[in-house]
Amino acid sequence: MSTTPNDAPTEERGIGDLVKDITSDAQLLVQHEIELAKAELIPSVKKAGTGAGLFGGAGVIALYALGLIFLGCGFLIGDALGRTWLGMLIMAGGLLVVALICVLIGNALRKKADFSATATKANATASVNAVKGAVERASTAAKTPAIERHDSDTDASVTRR
Repeated sequence: MSTTPNDAPTEERGIGDLVKDITSDAQLLVQHEIELAKAELIPSVKKAGTGAGLFGGAGVIALYALGLIFLGCGFLIGDALGRTWLGMLIMAGGLLVVALICVLIGNALRKKADFSATATKANATASVNAVKGAVERASTAAKTPAIERHDSDTDASVTRR
């Protein structure tokens, strides 16, 4: 015979007490699983965050380098033309043309984007309908009294012998 923390035998405890114990044990189990997941994932998340930060830093440095390359191209064009300011102006105009092309392509792609998420909406509706149906079946089953079945064929075959 097992005993509970309050030293009451298990056979004498009610169903409510047993359900309460199962619920608290399940909650404790979930809490411990969450703590274990945190303990396992925190070091990995820290490493991933550090890696992401280094990638971001590399991107910033690459942008500075790109700016210096554009500046060098402007000086190169300016030296070829004999006027530095003209080389910088031509380089700036070229970059603005590239930016305009990117804006036009991006705008065209944005207009083609479809944000309706029809599959997600259909799946969510199906899930809601399935849950509603399950609740209705459960409530109907709970309200309907249990009907005992008697197989009349079996009874008849037994009485015929």
